[in-house]
Amino acid sequence: MNTIIAYRHAESLFEHSLQWDALSSGIPFRQSSWLLSWCRQFGDQHELLFVTVLDENGNVCGILPLQRCGRRSWQTIGGGNVCTDHVSVLSRPDNLAIVTEAIADFLIENASDMQLGWDRLMFDGIVGGDPGIQSLLQEFERHDAKIRLTSRMNIWFLPCRDDWDTFVETSSRRARRRHRATIIRVGEAGPEHPASDLSIRIADDEASVTETIEKLVELHQRHWQSQGESGSYAVQGMKEFVLSSALEALPHGRLFLPSLVHTDPDTGAEKIIATQLHFAGDDGRLYCYSTGVDYDFANIKPGSLLNTWILKYAHDQGSTGVDYMRGDEEYKRRLNAHPIPSIHASVSAPTLQGRCRAKIDDLVFFGKQFARKRLGRPLVQTPSFEQAFDSKYRELLPVPTQRSDDRDEEHRDDDASSGDSPIILPFPMAFSSPCDTSMHGSDT
Repeated sequence: MNTIIAYRHAESLFEHSLQWDALSSGIPFRQSSWLLSWCRQFGDQHELLFVTVLDENGNVCGILPLQRCGRRSWQTIGGGNVCTDHVSVLSRPDNLAIVTEAIADFLIENASDMQLGWDRLMFDGIVGGDPGIQSLLQEFERHDAKIRLTSRMNIWFLPCRDDWDTFVETSSRRARRRHRATIIRVGEAGPEHPASDLSIRIADDEASVTETIEKLVELHQRHWQSQGESGSYAVQGMKEFVLSSALEALPHGRLFLPSLVHTDPDTGAEKIIATQLHFAGDDGRLYCYSTGVDYDFANIKPGSLLNTWILKYAHDQGSTGVDYMRGDEEYKRRLNAHPIPSIHASVSAPTLQGRCRAKIDDLVFFGKQFARKRLGRPLVQTPSFEQAFDSKYRELLPVPTQRSDDRDEEHRDDDASSGDSPIILPFPMAFSSPCDTSMHGSDT
């Protein structure tokens, strides 16, 4: 296999979106469309590094997308406020060992390189038990790199039963009553029940998606700012990124954007009082990325009503479950979703600079832990390797899927036959904004 390095926006990889997406295990946040939207909004603010492993025929069989963080660090693309979960090495399971070995070898070999060099690698949004990151970190350990694992919160997954009736019947007596009452309350129980002032609306075209995302952002920000927090969408470009991602997913059937609507009985005016942005994975899951609730209607618990209806929808559509992603909000526990630790991994290069950086990071980390303890705040968890990648989490992880085994042969370019030497292009040379999406759309 050859390893091709694109120190640039990955236009050449987006040309091969079928090959890219075949490595994603069907998870939306690993697919080319998610990264394309990110590059549109944030790509020209960062140096990018796509470590790409090709087989002997030039087919893409492994990718690790990174962005420069500071002068001597790389981190996985889409971290921070974007909150990309299920971060991993992109690879088919049968190629994973070869791909992770090649990526680790290349990064270690270039740790002191003037352009690609690094003292620290940061992986955010790892899901406990993920085999791709587990394999990659084991390869870094083989090179004597120091690894720190931390966890501040969980992601949550609620698997579907055979059907909605089975789900309801296997719930507690109190939950059964609540589920049945909810479906009646939101006007989805059939014509034999009285009309309700609540209804469900699903955004299904560009205009309604744009309108609903605007409302979601408004509700999300209003709530968090009332709690003294800035809110995710206070970050410049976040609203545009989320809207772009939603519109990119819409024509491919990967967007699910339901809202709970209240109709004023006197005026007939309609108002969205709860909404959720989900991405539908090719793995059969619904991924709940962002939510908004109008707390002026807190007395009827609009968020809870919408959550219950979404669970019924997921069962009716044959989904494998709902992934509530990171964050330990109480409603996820009330839904009896299963927690899986969200892991952050920091890898220090086995170089003098890397080891010095690791010592400094240790001092900073333990200082913050001491301060948290003094202030009575929860400590950041430091799971062992065995705890973070415990096999018990595997049964809750997405099952690898592949939409198509086709290869986009006509788009293969010279990158595929470049020999053993990496191709390194200056970032400004390869990036053009806005991205040309025509070639991406033709692949899907």
